[in-house]
Amino acid sequence: MNEISFCPADEPATKPKRVCAGIGRKPGTSGLQTSILERDLGICVVRALLTTFLLTLLVSAAQSQQAITVQDAVRLGLAHNPETLVSSDQVELQRAQIEQAKLRPNPRLYLQSEDLHPWDSNFSFANNTEDYGYIGQTFEIDGKRRKRIAYATSGVRRSDAEHSLRLQQIAAKIADAYWSASAAQREEAEWQHQLADFDRLVQYQSDRVKAGATAGVDLLRTQLERDRVAVSFATSQRTTEAAEIELARQTATPSIRNAKLVDGLDQEKTLQQKLLADAVENCPDVRAALEAVAEVRADVSLQHASAVPNIDALGGYKRNSGTDTLYAGMQIDLPIFNRNQGGVAVANADLRLAQDQLAYTREIAKAEIETAMNDYEREQTLVRSTIPGMNERAAQNANIIGDAYRSGGADLLRYLDAERTLIETSLLSIETWAAYQHAVVSLKLAYGEQP
Repeated sequence: MNEISFCPADEPATKPKRVCAGIGRKPGTSGLQTSILERDLGICVVRALLTTFLLTLLVSAAQSQQAITVQDAVRLGLAHNPETLVSSDQVELQRAQIEQAKLRPNPRLYLQSEDLHPWDSNFSFANNTEDYGYIGQTFEIDGKRRKRIAYATSGVRRSDAEHSLRLQQIAAKIADAYWSASAAQREEAEWQHQLADFDRLVQYQSDRVKAGATAGVDLLRTQLERDRVAVSFATSQRTTEAAEIELARQTATPSIRNAKLVDGLDQEKTLQQKLLADAVENCPDVRAALEAVAEVRADVSLQHASAVPNIDALGGYKRNSGTDTLYAGMQIDLPIFNRNQGGVAVANADLRLAQDQLAYTREIAKAEIETAMNDYEREQTLVRSTIPGMNERAAQNANIIGDAYRSGGADLLRYLDAERTLIETSLLSIETWAAYQHAVVSLKLAYGEQP
């Protein structure tokens, strides 16, 4: 607010700057004795020492806070967020499918004896039986192994694309939580600053009422305005606490609540605009959908290959009634009834579904990118053109009304209204900068970039 009888220290960057001019109070004169003056001087010295000590503690505590940038928060979140671990495990699960797809069918060992009749007294196992010992091996036809590997590899690429999409979405959530917490802290600091100003104004009005220089209704109105600011300050504290908890939840790092968010809320970021068509194809959602289509295409090829029967080759030893011979054979399924018609039909239906989902994802991505571009340009215009002029005019208005009030040309209500406008302008400036940072995060996500 436009201070009364004091000049504030550093104010938030988004707070309109004002000329500090106050209504001073002349010190009273009294015939105090020398001993009393010495006592008061000693008290002042003690107070000064205590104040210096407390300020030293506060500075040390502030310096011990860990400084966190938005990039630091994103790195912490990606390293500790359980969603990233789950997503990584899903990628490893798909990679294991490739190892399984590379494996060939195992050979089979056949041991067989025929014409056994041990109840016959003249039975001789070596001379009266037919014995077989041979190996069977399945040979996959139509490149089934190669197509299995291609299908599993496509699954890994799709899983990788989905993993990248999840990481970027998690990073965007963390960045949004960071800027929300930063904005909440700035608003809390603004309300705390205003509350301290109104405490001084209330004391000033109280002194004037005691001196008979103003009516008691002015003090009552000032106290009412101070109470309103106190309630707003308490509300901002709850909002800040909730925002810091959300940031800690997104990063899975509870200690970040005690960290200092050092990235400036009012730092403008210039993003290079991309062609809409290129941005759509580079969108993480579209890339994941493209890999899903490629995976289903590989499955269609594999299902067609599965309709081709494999060949089982047999070869080994046969003893026929005491005579040693070689044994060879071949087995093959006759694809008369089952030619994997169902598997092929399901794969083709999945392909049509994946293609439709790709087209739908492209349209959604196009709309989201256009919206993100428009939001970014709109918020950029506000922080570049509107906000600076608005802050300057609000400060000029508060200074003019403050001067008029001090000279008796304006009443208290008009002065308080100017201060209220200044507060609202400062808070609106913070909210606009926060909206700008959220727009930057959304546009980077739409472009497939990490915040």
